This record gives sequence, structure tokens and C-alpha cells, in this order.
Amino acid sequence: MSGKNKSITRLITAFVVILLGAALALWLRPFKNDPRAPRAKARAEMSLIKTALTQYREICGKYPTTDESLEKLTLPISCNGSGHDPLINVISDDPWGHPWIYASDGDTFALKSLGADHAVGGTDKNEDITFTQD
Repeated sequence: MSGKNKSITRLITAFVVILLGAALALWLRPFKNDPRAPRAKARAEMSLIKTALTQYREICGKYPTTDESLEKLTLPISCNGSGHDPLINVISDDPWGHPWIYASDGDTFALKSLGADHAVGGTDKNEDITFTQD
């Protein structure tokens, strides 16, 4: 793929991420008092982070490692001889106020929230939510 096509693809991906964020905000409004709302919000936020991770891999050829953390997505990207703006402005905590659990060796990743109780396992509102790369 030529450099011009890659730039267009990145712009389209960034636009989709912005649209997803706006749709998420509108979609979550009716769930404000629904006990399922935090889990739905967690899944939606994880989906946005997963999209940014996928875009980072397209640019750099790998995911940020565990040591680099998700914060790598909030910094200007400099890899493969070109510079790019950050993919996400801020990575907030999960809906229960805990940092996302991120693990990556650069080739694969897992993104996790431990739910309302912030303990491994659980059911209902305490059930863990995990995303991995496709």
C-alpha cells in the first residue's frame, strides 16, 4: 500500500473512532440509571481502545508492550520513520474507577476490567470483561 493510501486509511480510521465516541455518548445517555450501564460503557470504551491499538499496530508493526502501556496511545507516535499524532487524547479508568489491565508482548494483547468488585472472576456486575486482538 502506498504512503498516500496509508494516510487516507488512517484518516478514515480516526474519523470512525471519533464517530464511535459520539455515538457512544448518545447511546449511553438512556442507560444512566440502568445497573447494566457501567458494563455497557466498559465494553464500548474497550472497543475504542482496541481500535486505537489496531491502528497503532498498523503504523508501528506491533502493539505497545505491557511496559509501554496504553499511555503509548496518548503520545505522538514515532516509528517506521514517520511521525503521527496521538491516537487517543486520554485513557480514562474503567467505569468503576480502576485502571484498565493491559498486557502485551507486542504481537498479541489482552485488555481487561475486573468489574465492579475489582477482583478476578465474579458474576453479574462483578464479572470480568476481557478483549483480545482479533
